[in-house]
Amino acid sequence: MNERQILYGMLYEMRLNKEHWSVVNKAGTAAAVGCAGRPAWVWLDDSLNDDEALFFIRKYLEKYGIPKAGLVARKGAARLGAEWARRKYVCGELIAYHRPNALESGERAVSLATSEDRELLREWISLFYAETFGMELKENDSGEREYFNGSIYILKEGKPAAMGILCGDAPETKSARINLVYVPKELRRRGYGRRMVSALTDAARAKGKLPVLYTYADNAAANALYLSLGFLEAGRLEEVRFI
Repeated sequence: MNERQILYGMLYEMRLNKEHWSVVNKAGTAAAVGCAGRPAWVWLDDSLNDDEALFFIRKYLEKYGIPKAGLVARKGAARLGAEWARRKYVCGELIAYHRPNALESGERAVSLATSEDRELLREWISLFYAETFGMELKENDSGEREYFNGSIYILKEGKPAAMGILCGDAPETKSARINLVYVPKELRRRGYGRRMVSALTDAARAKGKLPVLYTYADNAAANALYLSLGFLEAGRLEEVRFI
């Protein structure tokens, strides 16, 4: 996979959702994909200027509506779309990472979660959303359903200490996305997050997939962790979330 494919990997992953909607312009220089509960992701060729980028985004929003979760696109373009929609928003910078080489951590305390872990995982996912996005994840909404349909891993040492999810690892994909790594506040700074990311990296490699992930540029602790584990930056995008 090249860096552009890694950077815009969410477009490929979202297209695996049977309920997604997507559009590509006639010139093949712009594409957008959306599905319930997610920001719409927009790819724009570098040849497009800001006016052309906004024209495509506007047409997409007019056809499919303004996504409640926001927009992700190249720097400046997501904000142009939000301002055209006349919606209040917060803006962040997303960094895409990948780890091209095997990690082989040998972590044995991490395993796939079972039905017995479901209530705890629901609580942790809700806490993750509250801490990361300042929002409530309602029971049985599309986000929760998506996570419980994925590969959820849990780290246990006597009791549960961390969780993480491996997304988008369908047979037709070349990558698997590490997502929602969460450690309860009372158990942080003990290395559980690092061990979970290492184990998820191993799990992705065991499936023959390239481990990838996204994080926010202002999350210094997360960026330091991923870089220390050998992840490489593939690029940056702009995300707007409507408020």
